[in-house]
Amino acid sequence: MPEKYRISPLWTLLVAAIAIAGTILVSYKMLQTQRRVEAAQTELQRTNARASELEEHAARLSFEREEAVRQRIDIQDKLDEANREISELQSKLDQSTSAIEGLRSQALTAQLEIDDKQSRLGVLQSEIETLKQTLDKANASIKNASAERDEPQTKFDQAH
Repeated sequence: MPEKYRISPLWTLLVAAIAIAGTILVSYKMLQTQRRVEAAQTELQRTNARASELEEHAARLSFEREEAVRQRIDIQDKLDEANREISELQSKLDQSTSAIEGLRSQALTAQLEIDDKQSRLGVLQSEIETLKQTLDKANASIKNASAERDEPQTKFDQAH
């Protein structure tokens, strides 16, 4: 029976060839897998680097956004202050306009009073002129009457 369990050299060679082929196949697959892992690690490193860049960019943008918000708030505060000043100035302008209108009204009233007084003054001056003329005529009449009255006395005094 010894021959019965004896392995033929051809079978040994065949098993060895299959084992070598299997080892080559497994080695090839392991090499491919290792290359894929290395490629994935390289891609992961690039992705991590890009993620870091994007995080830095996001941090810069966040800072810039916060700065822009602060500037907007400052500008809004300045705008509010300017609007308050405009409101105060508008109120003062309204008061000044009202005061000017009051003064114009007073000036118009004063001008009307001046015109009225000048008119009355003109009438009074005309009356004074008339009275002067009347007085001058009366004085002349008095002189004439006095001269006529004194004329007989003067003639009498001259005669005596």
